[in-house]
Order: sequence, then C-alpha cells, then structure tokens
Amino acid sequence: MRWSKLLLNIIGNATSAILNMNTARVFNDRRLVWLEVAQLREAIAVMDKLQVQPVSLPGYPVPLLVLALRLVPTPLLGLVMRRLWSKAGQKNCRHSSSS
Repeated sequence: MRWSKLLLNIIGNATSAILNMNTARVFNDRRLVWLEVAQLREAIAVMDKLQVQPVSLPGYPVPLLVLALRLVPTPLLGLVMRRLWSKAGQKNCRHSSSS
C-alpha cells in the first residue's frame, strides 16, 4: 500500500514545490509532464524489482494508473494529466519557496 500511495504523492508534488508552480501550470508544460511521467515510471520500475504490486486506494485505481503508465505514450498521458489536473490544480494553493 505504501508504494501505491507514493505513486499518488509523486504526481505534481515535487515538481510543483521545487519550481514554485501550481499543478495546473506543471501539467501545461510538456517538458514537465515528461518529467512527471519519468518519475512515475522510475517508481514503477523499482516496484517491479521489489515485486510489489500496486493496490487501489479509496477513490484511486492505482493499478489502472500503473497500466496506463506502462502502455500509453507520454504525449497522450500528458493530455490526460492536463485535463485531470487542470481543475484540481486551480484548487491547490501555490507552493511557497523557503529560500
């Protein structure tokens, strides 16, 4: 379950915080979408090495996310992520930098 939660936490969090951007802005930049997808795919590769299976969490079909990340090309994933996160990103407050 921890790895499934990690996958969900990767989406938009680190990149948004480091760049001081909201999630919607991150997913509107094709380069950053590529970075998000690469982070998720790297976590999945570690899960595969550890033989950890993704599990669904309440309201989040994580195994379906993993399947999509394995099969769907990055540009198409970018379109989906932008649509899913554009509204959610508008609700998130901007991350403030600590420096």
